[in-house]
Amino acid sequence: MNDFKLHNFKKPIGVKGDWAPSFWLNDVAIEPQFLNLQKPSQNRYDLIIVGGGLTGLTAALFVKARRPEASVLVIERGLLAAGATINSAGFATIGSISEILMHEAREGTEAIVTLTHRKLQGLRLLERLCGGASIDFDISGDFDVFGDHENDLFESSADHLDRLNTALYEQTSEKTVFSMADESMARCSINAKHVIKNRLNGSFHPGKLSQVLLQKVLDNHIDLATGVNITAVESGQVAGENLAGNEVEFYGTQVLLATNAYASELSPELTDIKPGRGQVLVTTPIKNLKLDRPCHIRRGFDYARPVTDHNGMQRVLIGGGRDLEIDTETTLERGTTEPILAHIKDTLQNVLLPNLIIGEDYDIDQTWSGTMGFGPQSAPRIKQIKPGLYCAVGLSSMGLAIGSLVGSEAADMLLS
Repeated sequence: MNDFKLHNFKKPIGVKGDWAPSFWLNDVAIEPQFLNLQKPSQNRYDLIIVGGGLTGLTAALFVKARRPEASVLVIERGLLAAGATINSAGFATIGSISEILMHEAREGTEAIVTLTHRKLQGLRLLERLCGGASIDFDISGDFDVFGDHENDLFESSADHLDRLNTALYEQTSEKTVFSMADESMARCSINAKHVIKNRLNGSFHPGKLSQVLLQKVLDNHIDLATGVNITAVESGQVAGENLAGNEVEFYGTQVLLATNAYASELSPELTDIKPGRGQVLVTTPIKNLKLDRPCHIRRGFDYARPVTDHNGMQRVLIGGGRDLEIDTETTLERGTTEPILAHIKDTLQNVLLPNLIIGEDYDIDQTWSGTMGFGPQSAPRIKQIKPGLYCAVGLSSMGLAIGSLVGSEAADMLLS
């Protein structure tokens, strides 16, 4: 592996707004070949996948595993995945209890319990595919944090705890997923009224995940075209431009759109897939950090986790607030905004690190954003758009949990 160093990542082609690389990109020793543009060996393929994130890369791997003779090309606008995967917070989560109840009220118990089970299946598939240790996969549980002003939300969550545990056990055979954990607040120095633990949640390293998947793609003789922005898609053909400004065209018997939030730019049938910007920051190293596991706050709209960087120093990564400026954050523009960052910092200071002083005990090191894709329903859309053109999009902030399963199901669809 390369020595760790700050890489001079350029803004991916076609990405709008003030792009900044995520913490993960500079916290992983990136193999030299991934710092250079990947160029395909031909322009005609059995399958072309547009989008080199978790869904696109796993779909390519599963197709190749089930039909080794197939020629497969994955097209990505960045050197590494430019969308949600590499810019995420790295949560391995099936959802907090308050978040699950929120979605249940909108979509019904059966649909949400089934979706929660699918997220668990996706996480287990991802761990098997990549090897847990290679991506820092850690399922030690996480916390749903309730503040002083959230008594009604907490009481509702507590009232439904046993019912949801039973429903999830019947679907997953996992016993006692949710449990009260108020005793953890003092240990972790969390300023809250109540905490409910989900023992099946955890975290991993998105930078390591991306590199492991890219290496598997190359090892399985799948072609990559990086630094290419696809702007037009038809059955059997995709077209766009590369970093040099040259027009490019590729031809495929099948084309799969795995661009999630960007799907609406490429197909009029997918205009109901809406983008959602997620703003994130990470602190400088913090000595003797007490926060020891991920946390979800305000039904999961805010989220935070401890991270250990490549120097062995502990930091806090926190994001969220999208619901507070929903119209502004329904955008493909990258960048951060002062109102959202102010909210994130307030949560960091007053809920997660109440005994530390910003500017003295720690500071803000990096800020960045990623783009998620949301459909009308929580479940992702895996379907044929028309003969030869398919999609696997609308992962609705569940991409890290369910993306590998969506990739597998997309492969089944393509090979059926």
